[in-house]
Amino acid sequence: MFDSHLKLILRKVESDLLFYEFSKESVIIYIIIIF
Repeated sequence: MFDSHLKLILRKVESDLLFYEFSKESVIIYIIIIF
């Protein structure tokens, strides 16, 4: 039970990190387009 819960949390963190990476790249691209 605890193990599956831990895996869920890890998956959540992983997806959050992926989203952060994606948004960071988007911001960089956006800045490049503006300038």
